[in-house]
Amino acid sequence: MFAGAARYYARYRPKYPQSVFDFLVQRFKLDRTSRVLDLGCGTGNASLPLAPVVGEIVAMDPDPDMIETGRELANGIDNVRWLNKGSRDLGPDLGTFRLVLMGQSFHWMDRDQVLRDLDSLVEDDGGIALLGPGHGVVLVGEGPPAPQESWEAAARTVLKAHGVERGRHPSSNPTEPRHEPAILRSNFQIGEYHEFESELALTPDDVIGRLYSFSGDLRGRLGDGIDAFERDLRSAIMALHPIGRFTERLCTGVLVAIKSPYSHLRLIRN
Repeated sequence: MFAGAARYYARYRPKYPQSVFDFLVQRFKLDRTSRVLDLGCGTGNASLPLAPVVGEIVAMDPDPDMIETGRELANGIDNVRWLNKGSRDLGPDLGTFRLVLMGQSFHWMDRDQVLRDLDSLVEDDGGIALLGPGHGVVLVGEGPPAPQESWEAAARTVLKAHGVERGRHPSSNPTEPRHEPAILRSNFQIGEYHEFESELALTPDDVIGRLYSFSGDLRGRLGDGIDAFERDLRSAIMALHPIGRFTERLCTGVLVAIKSPYSHLRLIRN
């Protein structure tokens, strides 16, 4: 699904703001005795910032290039254990964890099975934190669409003009896009939802790199038309932002599910 995307993922995917990690450390009382599982870790966008605070992070991803790139980026961080494995490889051999992180990866999985498997791996009063674009917690229904940046409409238009459209992979739970229903069916309970705002400066080349970081091997599908695509997309973005640099406002949502009978739901916007 992510063939050829790892180096673009590492460089061009937006990084989570530090406020996200500060919250997780406080919420789960993480310290050097804590173990964390980063399931679907990619190149370590969540693992590497959290590593200095905890005892060990097990970073798992089914894409070998993502794991290899993560190892390279670790650059001396020695408490991250990189495993080229996926959600189907969850088992008691991994040990137990205070926290399980999933950053825009849960939608690729068999969520009900993963939650069953994690039930025996998460410590009592530990939990799961799902990180992704923030657009509210929804217990029933699909909820509002995620906010769109100006460049996204331009990118869709240019992609369509080049005969390519981005779509969901068949295994990405298209009939149930939100995570909350699966959590409600599990032994975990939704505890909190937080949103953390940040800003990111972008150029047209950053947008192109972001597109190449997505699943679906866009570069491969463009083939010999890649240079023309990049030229047309740069022109479309420059028409929107003539100085060639603009700011994207990011909102990171963190949905917490805890392994405790005493959870309660709170909605907090930071």
